[in-house]
Amino acid sequence: MQTRGGTSEQHATAGHEGGEATAATHGHEFYEQIGREGGNARASANHHEAAGHHEAAAHHHRQAAYHHSQGETDQARYHAEHGHAHGQQAHNLSRNALGQFTSSTTGRT
Repeated sequence: MQTRGGTSEQHATAGHEGGEATAATHGHEFYEQIGREGGNARASANHHEAAGHHEAAAHHHRQAAYHHSQGETDQARYHAEHGHAHGQQAHNLSRNALGQFTSSTTGRT
């Protein structure tokens, strides 16, 4: 397969050679720092996404309360279920972000 600037095999070879050259000129601390920064960036992204799900969950719960007050059981149930689903997604993302942050900062010197 031909890609811009060479074949995919040429790109793979160049990437491998570049990695070896970097390894020859940088110590393991360089790669540990990259790993920490990458872990922190992923954790931050997950926290931001979790915040969006928390906001969506709150919206659905407000809508559920409104529909319940109007006696609209089906609509209230729909919003309650969606609010719960967003809450679960937010919880999972927060847990993942915490795990990524702690794994990227613990056990390193």
